[in-house]
Amino acid sequence: VDSIGAIFVNRDGDLFAHVLQFMRDGKRTALPENSEILRQLVRESEFFGMDIWKSVLQQQLEVMEKRENQ
Repeated sequence: VDSIGAIFVNRDGDLFAHVLQFMRDGKRTALPENSEILRQLVRESEFFGMDIWKSVLQQQLEVMEKRENQ
């Protein structure tokens, strides 16, 4: 927190764009179709304590993995 009360979050800016979008739109947020990015977003969801989003991301990863294994 700086002198005017702003909070600085030292995280990956590209990933944070997805975090912010989820904060704005909730479960309606479009998810990337890249499993590595989804795994990174799971870590971000853990860092920010976003359990609901973590669950959504993990479900999407499972769907993608099933598709890849068919």
